[in-house]
Amino acid sequence: AFKHEGPIDHRPYSEYVIDCLTRFRPGYKIFSSVVYASDFSVPQHRPRFVMFGIRVDVAKRLGLISLSNEEFFRRLEICSEDFRKKHDLPTKVKDAIDDLKTARTRLIQCEDSVGFKQIKYQVPKKCNSYLKLMRRNASGSPNSLRLANHKKETVQKFRFLLKYASKGHSISQELREKIHSKKQCFTVLDPDSVSTTITTLPDDCMHYSEPRILTVRECARLQSFPDWFDFKGKYTTGGHRRKLECPRYTQVGNAVPPLMAEIIGRFLLQLNAKYEENDEKTAVAAIEKTEEFFRSLHMPTCLGDMKMGVQPDEVLKEMAGKATAGDTMKVGAFQKMGEKELYEIYKKANHI
Repeated sequence: AFKHEGPIDHRPYSEYVIDCLTRFRPGYKIFSSVVYASDFSVPQHRPRFVMFGIRVDVAKRLGLISLSNEEFFRRLEICSEDFRKKHDLPTKVKDAIDDLKTARTRLIQCEDSVGFKQIKYQVPKKCNSYLKLMRRNASGSPNSLRLANHKKETVQKFRFLLKYASKGHSISQELREKIHSKKQCFTVLDPDSVSTTITTLPDDCMHYSEPRILTVRECARLQSFPDWFDFKGKYTTGGHRRKLECPRYTQVGNAVPPLMAEIIGRFLLQLNAKYEENDEKTAVAAIEKTEEFFRSLHMPTCLGDMKMGVQPDEVLKEMAGKATAGDTMKVGAFQKMGEKELYEIYKKANHI
């Protein structure tokens, strides 16, 4: 989102896109910012650049033309806060994956990978609010529970990190040297905080209490994927196959967190509802102005009465009688119109 690799200029690519959109006719009102998944009830930091482009004529109807970028995203934040309050959502790692620990159940043969183990999942008797949301519309065990087959020395390194690493932060240079690791970014998760960004590489972080990397399902939970959502295909791949395949860890790591997407979608629906409400108000105002115009010309009108829907026949006769009473018909074809003729017009309009 921030780089432009083409020959156009050296600006961030996001600025180039904004410039193009604002120059289009009728043009777009642009709002953009870096937001964090954790602000959308996702138990993960995950900073992401977000851009909204609203056509200028629509933005005018919504009263957004003079709205600042900060105020627009404050409104999005309010929408997110309302969602969090409604579902009483925490944003801690343990609330998302504690029920998937190997320590709380027994291991069985993996259902979709020969030579691997997985937990025999049991739904907790008492689910926290985040887990209730993840388990909504799900029955039984989620898929993609395969545990990594770590070498003995790898497990020993992980046990060492569980004991000495600062959880929730990349391990220090000193610890990397002690375990002979060249990875620049490796984090032991903090159970009482949000997760580091879930990537396509399963060995960028490890469990907060067990000497292992996360399963695909644990990564999916931290991304806010519901348990009914199944991941298919290989778990991992490498070499030239990366260009041809999309393994499960990649499917999870490349995704926009569903909760984040849902809240942004709800925010857009609010804008759309306001736009439609303004449309209705504009239509009503137009009817009222038209009615006022006809009355200023002393022309008979039943627009106000017709707002109430189909009228009884006796009401139509009464309306026609009142409209033709006295010397009020002075415009065009209405000059010589009588009560009976106007009644027929009202009657026909009454059934349209």
